[in-house]
Amino acid sequence: EPGVLLGEVGRRPLPGQVHEDVRPVRLGRERDPARGRRIPPDPLGDEGERRVRRRARACRAQGKLDEAFRRYEAAWALCEGLNDARGSAEAHLGAGNVLEEQGCWDEAESLYRKALKTLDDAGLEESPERWHGLLNLHIVYRSRGQVHESLPYLEAAAAAAREEGSALV
Repeated sequence: EPGVLLGEVGRRPLPGQVHEDVRPVRLGRERDPARGRRIPPDPLGDEGERRVRRRARACRAQGKLDEAFRRYEAAWALCEGLNDARGSAEAHLGAGNVLEEQGCWDEAESLYRKALKTLDDAGLEESPERWHGLLNLHIVYRSRGQVHESLPYLEAAAAAAREEGSALV
């Protein structure tokens, strides 16, 4: 006898379990028991927007920039559906950071500006996301070689951070 099955077929065995019918379940391979049809994978699963952003940051740290950008897009769509201005701004800032790493300065700038507009429209002028967005705009201008144009954003970011109780290092 190969072992004892303590879980359901299609689930991963627990440590120490062995059974020939136990195999990993792959996303999109589950079957609807009532109809016998394959259940299509949900691109977000049952993840909340924070988990999506967390996974996007992990993908970015691993160098999977396309996957990170896709997850940030999904997060901002979720946040906009929930009328979560801060979450939407965080997702736009994260997606802008991914584009910035790829050298897409204009696209990153537009996402940073969208994040700031989202915060302004929601009346969240004193949120940490605001000074992050301003600092990111400073970095974009500086990276383009527009140092003089970048300085007002740096000063505004420093002022916003002070008002919020944070400090730029």
